[in-house]
Amino acid sequence: MQIYQQFISKDFKLSFLDIMNNWSWDDFDDFLRKYVADVENNSKWDIVGSFFEGIGVLVKRGLVNPALVDDLMSGHTLMSWEKMEPVYLELRRRWNWPQIAEWWEYLYNEIKAIASEQHPELLDRRIGTLDQSLVRLFFFLALTSESDARYPYPIDISRNLIPYTLFFTSP
Repeated sequence: MQIYQQFISKDFKLSFLDIMNNWSWDDFDDFLRKYVADVENNSKWDIVGSFFEGIGVLVKRGLVNPALVDDLMSGHTLMSWEKMEPVYLELRRRWNWPQIAEWWEYLYNEIKAIASEQHPELLDRRIGTLDQSLVRLFFFLALTSESDARYPYPIDISRNLIPYTLFFTSP
């Protein structure tokens, strides 16, 4: 359960929420300028990416059952890869680094297969959006592990904040 402790840690949650809620870019070069060149943002990207990459390796090696990952973090796994996939595909191409995020992508495909089997009506859907009440719930859950925690990033609830894949998409 140490893996799950990392997943619910304040550092991971704040990094994940910032990436999913606040990060946007026009193209790959814009992404590099905003998030790779900036040390704090690069650290957040590394925290989230390394977590899912590590889970992917553990699933591939048979050390973690993919159904357990699906039960605990399918939504996070799916929506984060779907947001970051274009970046990683371009990284692979431009930097001639074909293995970057290969296990995160593997994990995504494993979890997507499970989720699609459980919810065939969502098979062809990718990213939808969460409504505002769910966004507030995510913030609450992220911050309840430490009673004095504050979300340090400005949030604009007036726009679609979190891309999401399953269960909360609108038709």
